[in-house]
Amino acid sequence: MINRITPLLLFIGLAWGQDVLVAVDGKEHKGKLLEQEEEYLFFLPDGAKQAQKLPIRLIKEIRLG
Repeated sequence: MINRITPLLLFIGLAWGQDVLVAVDGKEHKGKLLEQEEEYLFFLPDGAKQAQKLPIRLIKEIRLG
């Protein structure tokens, strides 16, 4: 079921603004969630020109803006 909801959440997040990524160490990063794969996601931090490929295991939470 989560796999069916993820593309919808990604679309909503891209359409409406800023996302907040919370790492397992508690640090928060603002930017845009661009894409999610099985083990990685691509996140474009505010002010960056290139997306970062991050392992999903290091992500605690993503708040879509």
